[in-house]
Amino acid sequence: MSYFTATWFMDAQSVVASSTDVCSTLRFFPDGRNGGEVTLQLASSLPIDEQVQVAERILTEVTRWRDELATAAKRAEETARRKAERLTDGSRTAGEWNARYPVGTAVVAYPVTRDDEPLRTVTRTPAWTLGHGAPVVSVEGCSGGIRLTHIDVIKDGTA
Repeated sequence: MSYFTATWFMDAQSVVASSTDVCSTLRFFPDGRNGGEVTLQLASSLPIDEQVQVAERILTEVTRWRDELATAAKRAEETARRKAERLTDGSRTAGEWNARYPVGTAVVAYPVTRDDEPLRTVTRTPAWTLGHGAPVVSVEGCSGGIRLTHIDVIKDGTA
């Protein structure tokens, strides 16, 4: 068996094909069928049950990879949706926030970054503007103010 590392960049035009005619093969065409190919071929001396085990390991890893990509895509879509909501919900300034949301509003807060563990809580002060212009609000369970861009209002039980 040969040991090596190779990288092929695949895009939406890439094609994958398989065959069990003569030898079990899995073929990748990174440029569609317009260019070269990468072939994974199982040794013909490998018993069929072991060939299936190898195929299952490949399938498991490809499935995990696909699931991670789908999760990342959903996360990016949700982040874009929330960002759009924050830009259109009329609460970009402390004054606009206060006009819409009274003290005690149920929120999900991300104290430092949106990658932090979310905190389901309520506001405990009106919003105000810091000296450098960032609008913030205080919430139960955290000291200081949290930027309004790190606050999601809980509407109908969901943030």
